[in-house]
Amino acid sequence: MALRPIKVSEMQYACVPEDGEECFDLEEKTLLSKEEILEACGSLVEISDEDVLRFSHSTVKEFILQPQEKQHKQNCSRDKE
Repeated sequence: MALRPIKVSEMQYACVPEDGEECFDLEEKTLLSKEEILEACGSLVEISDEDVLRFSHSTVKEFILQPQEKQHKQNCSRDKE
């Protein structure tokens, strides 16, 4: 989790590497557009007028920041229903 809000431009570069890729030539990559970032994140994030990503609701942040063990228990209990 970032210690400060993440700018759209930073997220565009963060999304460049592909799974398992240890190095790459940035000139050969295409950066995601704002629209593509929003599409990938669904309704979980918004982009402010200052081009900063933020969670769309405080509960999204709470869910993401909770310990993995708690997330796992919640998922397991839903699977049993």
